[in-house]
Amino acid sequence: MNPKMPVLTITVLCRVDKHGFPRSKPKVVTRVNGFQTGDMVRVVIEKGKYRGVHVDRATVRERGYLDIVTPAGEIITTSWNRSSLLQRFDGCADERRRTPSSV
Repeated sequence: MNPKMPVLTITVLCRVDKHGFPRSKPKVVTRVNGFQTGDMVRVVIEKGKYRGVHVDRATVRERGYLDIVTPAGEIITTSWNRSSLLQRFDGCADERRRTPSSV
């Protein structure tokens, strides 16, 4: 290959069919109602199996719901209305987990 030849670079945003129409959905929504995946949130659930106050990182769903993982490893899916933002996602990992207290 000649080093003076220009190099052709093709960036594919999504796959297309033979007519040029996209075959897939648009890219994933990054923000929903002010929340982003990775934000530290405080969720207050007043009734039900998961009642209580939960503080952890949130995973945002496209339809406006947030997923929170409990210390026991269970996933709680709740509406964004029950959540309050504590800290925006900044790329750093900060975990809050309950540890057994020494008596």
